[in-house]
Amino acid sequence: MKTLILIFAATISLHSLPSYAEIAVIVNLNNSVTVSAEDIKGIFLGKINSFPNGVPAIPIVQKAKTPVADEFTKKVLHKTNSQIQAYWSKLIFTGQGTSPKELQNSEKILSIVSTNPNTISYINAADITEKIRVLIKF
Repeated sequence: MKTLILIFAATISLHSLPSYAEIAVIVNLNNSVTVSAEDIKGIFLGKINSFPNGVPAIPIVQKAKTPVADEFTKKVLHKTNSQIQAYWSKLIFTGQGTSPKELQNSEKILSIVSTNPNTISYINAADITEKIRVLIKF
């Protein structure tokens, strides 16, 4: 009986976990680049500084510990928030990198990406507008 109760409790708790929307990786409408998931990961980890066509890539991230940033970190970078913070701290401390610019929300990101063709960012797919181009959804 105890086993049955434990199985029931585990099943209920799994169904109560939050479900997040898709994450859309976005660029400026005038940026016709095609990228892979690995390219995106490399750009946001500072390992790649330009798009595959040679144009400089400027990554912009959402404020840490927001649902969108958490999902992007987990789904695309395959890391936790703590791992990302430690990663960037090490690179900055050793002079090997600069963390991406961090903005408060999708609204601010849409504003920047829609005006700068070199930027790349991510938003909740529900926030997509005609002012940007979606590269890939996760």
